Amino acid sequence: MSSKSSDTTDVELVFHTYLRALEAADVALAAQVWLQSSDVQVVTPVGRFQGWDGVKEIWARTEKEFSERQIHTSNVSIFVAGDAAWLIYDFVFTANWPMARVRN
Repeated sequence: MSSKSSDTTDVELVFHTYLRALEAADVALAAQVWLQSSDVQVVTPVGRFQGWDGVKEIWARTEKEFSERQIHTSNVSIFVAGDAAWLIYDFVFTANWPMARVRN
């Protein structure tokens, strides 16, 4: 059994991988942190997406719709309870549209 401190560190590592994947809109990197199951749900400002296919869809849309992406997080809280862990955080998502979209 690992200590709570090492569990917290593990959650932090997964969270930072998630943030890097989102900023890069890198589905392969996202696959390292998302459960690839039909049970997964993601809720975003543009809607809800079901299953790993839904996760891939929103990541592909993010890559297509925004040429640059930055995530700034704050108030990160990590909770570990036995075999479960969760993370709560505030964020600001800053992105640029591709120039082709701005002109249209």
